[in-house]
Amino acid sequence: MLAANGILFANSNLAKAPIFQEPGKEIDFESRKKVGIGYYPINQAEKIAKRRAAEQLSMRQTLFSRNDLVDTGQKVLVYFGGNNEEYFSKALPDFLSLLEGGMEQSDFTNLVIVIQQHPGAKSKNIDGNMVSAWMGKHSGTRQAPKMILSDFSSDDPMDTRKLRPSGRG
Repeated sequence: MLAANGILFANSNLAKAPIFQEPGKEIDFESRKKVGIGYYPINQAEKIAKRRAAEQLSMRQTLFSRNDLVDTGQKVLVYFGGNNEEYFSKALPDFLSLLEGGMEQSDFTNLVIVIQQHPGAKSKNIDGNMVSAWMGKHSGTRQAPKMILSDFSSDDPMDTRKLRPSGRG
């Protein structure tokens, strides 16, 4: 964002709120214009935040047990996908390419990546097929992360009852 002339936020409230790059370290956008182009109901976000705080440990345990993983303190990253040509042809392939390049330099076995498909993308499953192919290609790669292709709602990203295992990627 610091290289951009302006920043677009999907949530209009984020255009007005301070953004932190790490706890206690706010990003200084200087004179860059911040524009909110979307909206996400704050009350829904607050419900999700409260649920995560109250159920984080049990949800993590469920995520790991339902996907036959032993919890050794791995980091869990949720990747929220898109549903347009730009996403399918550039953004997702670039993300997978970055992972591939990163695995050449670092050990990602301590990382669990949950791929959250956009609700509109689930029927065609273009990104699901891309992720599955990537995981198949890297199934024998020693430094690969564990990847889980999810079909849960983006409003409820840690509802592990809806997670399905997708193999090691």
